[in-house]
Amino acid sequence: MEYLRACCTDVLHACLHTHRWMSWRRELDVAADLAYFLLTTLSGNQTLGEEYVGLVQVDATRRAVPSQLRRLVMVGLQVLAPYLVETSLVRLEQSLRTNPHLNIRADIKHKLCESLPGVRHCIMVLHRCHLALFYLRGVYYHIAKRTSGVSYISIHAEKAGGRTVYRLLAYLSVVQLTALLCQHLYKAHRQRQIQKSCPVQSALQSTSSAPSPAPSTVSDYVPAGSKCSLCLDRRRDSTATPCGHLYCWTCIGWPKKSHTCLL
Repeated sequence: MEYLRACCTDVLHACLHTHRWMSWRRELDVAADLAYFLLTTLSGNQTLGEEYVGLVQVDATRRAVPSQLRRLVMVGLQVLAPYLVETSLVRLEQSLRTNPHLNIRADIKHKLCESLPGVRHCIMVLHRCHLALFYLRGVYYHIAKRTSGVSYISIHAEKAGGRTVYRLLAYLSVVQLTALLCQHLYKAHRQRQIQKSCPVQSALQSTSSAPSPAPSTVSDYVPAGSKCSLCLDRRRDSTATPCGHLYCWTCIGWPKKSHTCLL
């Protein structure tokens, strides 16, 4: 899959302008993943990983190969669902911060903006809980496979110590999730104590942390001297080419042309 992504990236980067190519990188990865599963899972073939470890997909009965519809649902949930959820959250946040024509009160809009990181955190915790459940029971590695009812059977003998190692990973995952939950509860408790003891200071902090409307253009808040010529944004991890021009490390690293001048 990674090889197919890299090939598609090289082809489109050679055909498109660098700025346009970078703005479509995520969609390109989704398209490459769909093409990979079209050639493997949806065509009734094993993926390279499944073939390497000797796994075969089966349905909930564990006696038959999953139907075409079941495999299509699994691929859609595994590839498209994360992309659609993240894109929807990003667009919702941008709309709440920059669109003045929304018929939403300012306080509700502010609360919605503050709740979006919590939504992302809940999604992350859900994935980790599901991973811990997989380590305990040994089935349904992806949420998409659990939802569509697609599991695996091994054509090789299972190693004797494999389940023991998986259970150890499950216990470590549970400990990590418990520590994160305790840390989150402690921070929330401290925040409530600060608000009770210093209401004026907490009000000033909430005012200073309120989201400010985004500028209309990049040049409004990015000085010309600190702007990357490739992504047209503020330079991050500035990297110089031999000719002396400065770019972001990610911008100059992706094309793998750091030895030449791009201007």
